[in-house]
Amino acid sequence: MKKARRPSSRSLSFEEVYAKACRYCAYQERSPAEVEQFLKDKFMLSEAERRRCIDHLIEDGFLNKRRFAMLYAQSKFRQKQWGKQKIAFHLKQKAIDDQLIEEALDALDPIEYEACLQKLLEQKNESLQKTESDPLKQRAKLIRYAQQKGYESDLIYKLMQALGN
Repeated sequence: MKKARRPSSRSLSFEEVYAKACRYCAYQERSPAEVEQFLKDKFMLSEAERRRCIDHLIEDGFLNKRRFAMLYAQSKFRQKQWGKQKIAFHLKQKAIDDQLIEEALDALDPIEYEACLQKLLEQKNESLQKTESDPLKQRAKLIRYAQQKGYESDLIYKLMQALGN
């Protein structure tokens, strides 16, 4: 079991905290809300100091909401095959503006997006045929699976028809 890290007994200067925040942001793309939480959890900074640190990170290019939203949407789609609804939900949880979420989702290639769902449905259908004999239950499970991945109902039903379900 890992021990919880406590903030250092010696207080860090703003510059030291800023350097740690820079490394945190350089390691992987972060949202301002994630950095705010990191600063809150790890360092004893006032609200004004946290805001100042985040402002400096934005000015120096370590934080960018638009870049974060775009990369997050692309990576969750490509690596986890999430649909737009699930991606949007998670971006909202990370305090990303609706306009930026819409931009990030619009940037997903619609042909690749539909092909991904088609492939997911075909793979799931294949595995369900081995375990589920009732076609209605099989169809319901396929729809539920695609919805849990975050795909839109109209696209699911369109591709279900192409599958013959």
